[in-house]
Order: sequence, then C-alpha cells, then structure tokens
Amino acid sequence: MEATKYFENANVKPKSLKTYNSLYKNHLKQYEKNGVFKVNDIDKITKNILDKNVSNNTIMSVLQLFMNIVEANGEDITKLKNLHRELFEKKKSDTMARKMVKKDLPTYEEIEEYLKYLYKKKEWRTFVVNFILFNYITRNEDVDLYIIHDKKDLNNEDNFLLIRKTDIVYIRNKYKTRDSYGVKKYTIRSKKFYNSVNELYASGNTRVLTSNSNLTQEITKYTFQHISESDMAKIVVANIDLNKNMNKLIELGERRGTSKEVLLSEYRLDDRVWNTIII
Repeated sequence: MEATKYFENANVKPKSLKTYNSLYKNHLKQYEKNGVFKVNDIDKITKNILDKNVSNNTIMSVLQLFMNIVEANGEDITKLKNLHRELFEKKKSDTMARKMVKKDLPTYEEIEEYLKYLYKKKEWRTFVVNFILFNYITRNEDVDLYIIHDKKDLNNEDNFLLIRKTDIVYIRNKYKTRDSYGVKKYTIRSKKFYNSVNELYASGNTRVLTSNSNLTQEITKYTFQHISESDMAKIVVANIDLNKNMNKLIELGERRGTSKEVLLSEYRLDDRVWNTIII
C-alpha cells in the first residue's frame, strides 16, 4: 500500500490536506518501509495507533487517515470502520460522563481554601499530598515520594523530595509516561510547602505516604471530599481560560507528563471555546 495513492487523489480542501499531511508525517510515516505499508501490517499499525499517548480526537483522526489510505489501495476497511465507530461512541460517552460529574466536584477556590486550612491546622502530610496534586496535576504514583536531605540518597528508580537550604526539589523517576517524557525535576520555592516537608521529615517521616499497597485508596484519604487525582486534574484544567492562557495548559501537560490534547480530551469539564487549532 502506498500513501501517495490517497494523497494524490484526495478530494479535500487544501487546509484539510495540510492537516492530513501533518497527521501522516507525525503518526503514520514511521510505519512505512521504503515508502510502502505492508498489507499484513494493517492490524499491527492499527494497534499502534490506538495505543498512542494522545487524545481520543487525534487517535480518531489518525485512524481515519489510515483508513483512507487503506481504502485508496483497494483493501478492506470494515474492521477499521468498526474501530472508528467504537472510538466515536466512547468519545460521546466520556463527554457525557464528564458533564454529569462536573456539578459534583469541588471548585478550584475550594481546593485553595482547603490547602490554607491544612497548613493552618499543621496537617503536614495532607498538605504536601494536596499541594502536589493541585499544582502538578500528577497521577497517584507521582506522590509516592521519599523525603531526603542528601543528594547521595537519590537513585534512578524512585521519586523524591530533596530538601535544600531554601527550597525543595521534586524529582520524578517513576511515573506512567516516563518513557515518553523522561525524568522530571522541579524546584519548589513555596514557603508553606517547604515548611510542611521539613515538619514531616522532622517528625520522623522519610516518605510522604504511609502505604503504597493501594495508592488510590491512600491518596483519596487525604484529598478534599476524597476526590481522585483525575478529578483534581479536571478541576485545575477547568479553571483555565483557554482563549487567554493556552500556555498554562501546555505547562500543566508538561507537569503531568501528557499532551495538551489529552488534557482537553480527557479532563476538560466544560465547553469553553478556544481559538487554537489542535492536532
């Protein structure tokens, strides 16, 4: 199969063709061998498309493009059509589910007040957990942290809070998308966070969590109204005015270790209109 058989005869507008070329270059060209897709690789390529760490919208678009290429080469696309339809139905279902839970989630301001309350009450561990979830919209595993004072205690497998003279270095070696985004390091200069980590360490705690046997249960013990890390991400993303601050969304995606497309697809609670075209 050759992609040129589709692109040379595609009856689409120039703008759409430009989009398709971009999708092809970024998501499909890697599967070519000498400019050709092998027919018996269709299932393998389709699986790789479905496994991509991008938004559901992007997966649907890439799958549609691949389906067009396959069809242009005279091959059967029944299975691809069925998969595309399933993705579309899932997208509708996920959107409805997010809208249903929106009214039940705390507001951004309530989380801010909860953090103030925790610090005032000297709930150091709970403050640290919620500060990280709220400011870095991390997954549960990313909060399973060792607290250390000496860089010699670092390794390449675990996550750490390194206490320095005036700040904390947040280091993530172990998280879901490490293979795609690499080791993450952040210098946190918040005085409240610095004091909380130090108080936790001074009380004999060298780890943020008391148990990691069931991280979901452990994390939700500390969060406001026992919300999940996913719900926290939804609250933070929903607070962004996408027309004015797309850079904030990009920054949050970088912190979580995901793309802005995934944040918009999986964590956006409302139907704000934004002007940026996302592919």
